Amino acid sequence: MELNAQLLRIECRTTASLALPEFTGSALRGAILGTLRGLFCPERGRADCAPCPFTGVCPISRLIATVDETASRGEEAPRPYVLRPVVAAARMLDSGDPFSFGLTLIGSAEMAFPYLLQGLQAMGEAGFGLRQRAAGTFEVERVLAQNPFIAAEQTVYERGRATVYAPGLPVSQAQISAYASLLSASSLRVELRSPLRLVVNGSLARRLTMAVLTRRLLRRLTDLCRHFGGGPLEANFESLLAIAERVEVVEDDTKWLDLESFSGRSKRRTPIGGLVGGVNFSGELAPLLPYLAWLPVIGLGKDVTKGNGWIELVTR
Repeated sequence: MELNAQLLRIECRTTASLALPEFTGSALRGAILGTLRGLFCPERGRADCAPCPFTGVCPISRLIATVDETASRGEEAPRPYVLRPVVAAARMLDSGDPFSFGLTLIGSAEMAFPYLLQGLQAMGEAGFGLRQRAAGTFEVERVLAQNPFIAAEQTVYERGRATVYAPGLPVSQAQISAYASLLSASSLRVELRSPLRLVVNGSLARRLTMAVLTRRLLRRLTDLCRHFGGGPLEANFESLLAIAERVEVVEDDTKWLDLESFSGRSKRRTPIGGLVGGVNFSGELAPLLPYLAWLPVIGLGKDVTKGNGWIELVTR
């Protein structure tokens, strides 16, 4: 597998009081993409990027809307980024309070970083937060590239510093494999830090099994490698899925969390709720670990671009 990802942490400080929604991911995504469209879209009147003649050369279309031109039904490729919700001391922030959030750029999407940084700065000036209140403004204090697999961190942007650096700490398959080798080969806890929304056979999955998790993860890795990696994902899918079927759930403390997002463009509400909590698995995990270890990096399920599908692994 030839895939890499840049993990970024955006550190901000409010310049006016800011009211955060209960779940910040959806509002954050809407504000970022809306700002990017306003700054860089060459044809702002279009409803989406699909019919735009500039799609192939537009610096932000790869983030906003990705079209798979080889698909028989004009299907879209997965977006090559993942959002992590805002981390803050409270939902109501006063002027001068800090907050941060995570953003992961997958594969070739790292080339959009200069435009993304300008978008984040403009978003801070325009304001962000609950629509019922005055938007709270903020400044981007620092942007850090982080790689927890090699315990490394790089300051790529700092307010007041003239030089901006390209993120240079990509997570690679070799690092993922090294991390996977340290995990238990027989027991694992999967923690769902934000709602996991999976559709199985046309219905929402209300219970997480290793078979469901592995099937959807392999599909996501396949799509990401195809569109944003250096080559296709080569794996014995049938064998991996058979192994996953035999892994048992020994403890399940997940619950369903109902959430909605609101689109300012379509003026519609969309359900984005899903499973939160944790599941303990037991069984033959070793063949699955080099793939499962990608979960904290790329997320899983619907709406990972809105902060959903944030998953961490814990060895039991």
